[in-house]
Amino acid sequence: MRPLPGWKGQPNCCHLAREAKVQQTSFGDKYPAGKMIREAAAELGVSDATYLRAPATGLLDGQPWHGPIEYDEVASLTRMLQTACYIVVAFLSGMRDSENGAELHLMQRSAGSK
Repeated sequence: MRPLPGWKGQPNCCHLAREAKVQQTSFGDKYPAGKMIREAAAELGVSDATYLRAPATGLLDGQPWHGPIEYDEVASLTRMLQTACYIVVAFLSGMRDSENGAELHLMQRSAGSK
């Protein structure tokens, strides 16, 4: 069993409500679901962040390349993957710097501004 997803030391009720496809207000103190979440948190604990359910399975030198991925990391990891793919495609296609300078400049600006 895993600890409940956390946010600022408390169960991440917003995330749990999205997962359960219910209103976050149904986890309030006057509802049975709120009591169940408090009981589950006491029994299972609360993680330090909210992580993706899918584990990172890629390996580097036989070791996982990354531990559990937090939701907050997804945007930056996605940009890094997009940039890496662009570099590989540009290299394999023989694209010259003068041909892709504007595109690379735009990608660098968008990655740096976020």
